Amino acid sequence: MSDEHYDIFISYARDDSTWVREQLYRPLLEYTLADGKLPRIFLDISELGIIQGENYLIALGRAIQKSQKVILVYSKTYFHKEMTSWELTKALQLDPSGKKLKVNPILINPEAESEIPFEINHIQYLDTRNPDWFSRLVKNMGLVRIKESEPPSLSFLTHPEDIAVHNTLPRMEVALSNRGEKNFREEAVSLSAPGAELQGTLTVKTSGGVAFFSDLSFKSKAAGIYLVAEAKGYRTGKSAPFSVFEHVVRRPVEPRPKGELPEKKALYGLIPSRGCTDVVFFASGRALAAVSSSSLSLFDTEGGSLGQMPLGGPIRFIRQGDGVLAAALWTGEILILRENRERSSYRFSGTEALAPGTGYSIPADCALLDGSLVVGFWNGNVFQITAENQPRPVLSHPQGVQALGASEKHLVFADFEGKVHAFHHGACVFQDRLEQTILGIQLFEKAAVIIGEDKAYQVSLESFCVVTETLPLSTVSSVYRGPGFLLAIDEAGKGVRLDQDLVIREQFHTTAGARPLSSDNTGRHVVFLYPSGFRTLMRDGRIVYTHYSGALSIDLSASRLVIGDDEGLRIRDISELSELYKGGLR
Repeated sequence: MSDEHYDIFISYARDDSTWVREQLYRPLLEYTLADGKLPRIFLDISELGIIQGENYLIALGRAIQKSQKVILVYSKTYFHKEMTSWELTKALQLDPSGKKLKVNPILINPEAESEIPFEINHIQYLDTRNPDWFSRLVKNMGLVRIKESEPPSLSFLTHPEDIAVHNTLPRMEVALSNRGEKNFREEAVSLSAPGAELQGTLTVKTSGGVAFFSDLSFKSKAAGIYLVAEAKGYRTGKSAPFSVFEHVVRRPVEPRPKGELPEKKALYGLIPSRGCTDVVFFASGRALAAVSSSSLSLFDTEGGSLGQMPLGGPIRFIRQGDGVLAAALWTGEILILRENRERSSYRFSGTEALAPGTGYSIPADCALLDGSLVVGFWNGNVFQITAENQPRPVLSHPQGVQALGASEKHLVFADFEGKVHAFHHGACVFQDRLEQTILGIQLFEKAAVIIGEDKAYQVSLESFCVVTETLPLSTVSSVYRGPGFLLAIDEAGKGVRLDQDLVIREQFHTTAGARPLSSDNTGRHVVFLYPSGFRTLMRDGRIVYTHYSGALSIDLSASRLVIGDDEGLRIRDISELSELYKGGLR
């Protein structure tokens, strides 16, 4: 709390805080002083209240002493509280006779009338049962209603600068004000951008008189636009003009080293893999897999080929492990690619299937362990694949498998009835129906974290107790599992990053239909694929780079990116983006 003066001090019992806030404090903010400025009102729970760590009694005493008026809120508990009795005594010291009209009691409970102390019963109170009590109070306070012709206004404290399509704007701050004075009311403020496609959280409530917008971006380019802020009862605010542009590639020009062969080395940082639609780094960051419509091609980061595997169908998902990648195809085939150039494939459907079973042999999910892979299928079959042996059946579940997680000791999966099953060394130790659609399961050392369309769940792998958290999202449509985190994204593109304790470490906003492709170890850097085919890089909750054509991927260490273009793949240190691309990382 600063050492400035106050126009009004409100003394009340904590039991009456709701009434005081709704029936007294907020209505007083509809009025101004005679000079048109907003009154400075001291309420201990407001923005002008007590600063954390400040001595409570010293702060209250100083505020009473520096207030022009004091309102005492007489209630059935007011005269039974030690603190309010102390405040009453201090207020009375400012105007013992009441002639200065500094002390202004109001009665909100009739039963408190008989308890008014002798030393202050000579000062008349206002009875809130009378219909004109508030108008009389504001007159005693020297306040006047804000004129309809002069409503309070909205003003931008920060202004946008030119930004790339899909990149996140710096945090926009919009303040409530009245004739230049800060307004501490809580209001819903909305932003729009006439002539442009603005996306993100467009309506937020103010905190301390300021609305903070942290996840705004644009779907398409636009020139000479501005943001407009609106709130009921306020004059609109307008930002400075700015433009939304598309990145322009600045290709590096480097001399070709003499004697260097294009098929063996990455010329100019180029891996000649045309037609690549996606890229996945191995965990070590020393090699990567380039995905095309017909094959998976492996390269080291110098551009050397590590082999190729043909694709018998479209890829459903790729999982990343220590020195290994597993690609699951919609046809039921599982491809395993190792950094040491070993490759193997296993068919689980069709005439050559290892286990035809019943239903669809479509991979539901898989987990990479040390030296093995556990994969579950929609038809309920679960297999373990090792480098030395053929797939070993683990179990067959009639209700199918829609999501799966595994460790060396535990297997956890969800069936199509929404029931989650946990096995410990082959024995079922837990079953519970959570919700119909389960989108992702991640196993940690002592718990499994499970994401459904509506909620997140933590299942202890020791006590098997279930903790449930409602996510601040609409229907979840996509889940991404990182090494120590999960991302959950809803249909509108709003998302959160969760840890193993269901703590939300970050909230962000992409675009509707966005899907995570790759990330670093922490989840601070994430690459998304947009429905338009664009790839974007998010850093610390903000989209900082958009790639309009070709693959984009980041390694686990967040040190290198792969950027695809019509010539192939370029591996770049992440710090180089601001030099290689106009409007790159900032």
